[in-house]
Amino acid sequence: MNKGQLFTQYFLEDGICQTEAWGKCGVQAVDNFRSDIAPSFENFSMTASLNESQTEHEFILPILRILGWKDYST
Repeated sequence: MNKGQLFTQYFLEDGICQTEAWGKCGVQAVDNFRSDIAPSFENFSMTASLNESQTEHEFILPILRILGWKDYST
């Protein structure tokens, strides 16, 4: 695994499909999630030199909101 990566490429491309959580969500739910988070990716550059706080506020928190997670302070 490369430094700074949470998951291996294998897991993201194949292994995740074998998990119980993946099996519980349907294809439509995954497609809807992809559509919902697309704007976050459009506004976020992987080559940007954002600090941790900026990354959290500009990328992570918006995605957590889409997922319905509300247990964080802004």
